[in-house]
Amino acid sequence: MSVCQNRIANEKAHGRKPALWLPAAVLVACVVLMLGAAGCAVPNGSPVGETHTTSQTVPLGPQKSVAVDMKMGAGKLRVGGGTSDLMSADFTYNVDSWKPEVRYDAAGDQGHLTIQQPSGSHNFRGRTRYDWDVRLNSQVPMEMNVEMGAGKATLILAGLNLNQLEVHMGAGEADIDLNGPWTHDVDVSVEGGVGKATLHLPRDVGVRATVEGGLGTIHAGDFSKNGNVYTNSAYGKSRVNLNINVEGGMGEVDLVLGGGQGTI
Repeated sequence: MSVCQNRIANEKAHGRKPALWLPAAVLVACVVLMLGAAGCAVPNGSPVGETHTTSQTVPLGPQKSVAVDMKMGAGKLRVGGGTSDLMSADFTYNVDSWKPEVRYDAAGDQGHLTIQQPSGSHNFRGRTRYDWDVRLNSQVPMEMNVEMGAGKATLILAGLNLNQLEVHMGAGEADIDLNGPWTHDVDVSVEGGVGKATLHLPRDVGVRATVEGGLGTIHAGDFSKNGNVYTNSAYGKSRVNLNINVEGGMGEVDLVLGGGQGTI
């Protein structure tokens, strides 16, 4: 049994949630070990070669809404708006077998966009580089799901026509910008063993954030706190609300209102 498994078993035996006691560094180590145990890593690692940057575009179709799924084993992910197509992206990598797979399926009025790292070795060694820069259409209603094993995710989503967001991370850092003039309610869920999660949120739109699980430090100076629920001054007055749930083993969570001072 590994050190991580022993630590988790001991915490469970004492009736405690393991994530509450695991620091970010231990979480990262656990994720790496679990990925390897699950067969995600090739024993000798993937060969590192020349760095390539490839661009890919998905044209805007007639669909009235789109579900977006992004799945990355480890690396750097940046998502924002700024394209007249449905998606325009640049992918930079130096392991040939890691060229991202992009697929778009449509059924009636609903589209489904999938961007994922190929299955197989996600073992980072030496000078491995794996960066995605994804730009999405700002007009099409979207539901977004982001799954990331380890690394850094920067999600600049305030300009998108987003209805729902789910972020699942193993270890690393998530910086999520939702600070914008929303015209409809948005449901947001962030969960996993992330080392740090920062959410940039609006002042003039209602925000209700429920923070639960094995969390460490929470910075939310501009919010009112009632138990594990944090609200801004616009909540209960605004006709539009962001409903946020943060759960898991985050070592640090920052809730930053637009114009406020965070710790990033």
